Amino acid sequence: MTSPITKVTLVDAIVKEMENRILNKDLQPGDKLPSERILAQQLGVGRYALREAIRKLEAKGLLTTQSGKGTFVNKNSADSFVIPLTSILLFEKHEIFNLLEVRRFLE
Repeated sequence: MTSPITKVTLVDAIVKEMENRILNKDLQPGDKLPSERILAQQLGVGRYALREAIRKLEAKGLLTTQSGKGTFVNKNSADSFVIPLTSILLFEKHEIFNLLEVRRFLE
């Protein structure tokens, strides 16, 4: 059975890319992000979309913006991934089976 394909916005794609960089340790806790202009150029996106993505990442607790200093990766960014995953697995039992299928496929 196939599931419907969802439309991914540019902002969501940026969020996903930044989350992957944090998970893969390309961005370490405490690291300062490049300036908005440079980061937008690196990702090949507009500054408006990047700003929106940064706001979403701040809401998730992955980034912190300090006025006049820049945007930094939070030191407890790993917890921001673990807590939502735990709640999904506790309340969505069918998701456990999906996760196990993915693990089995990867192995």
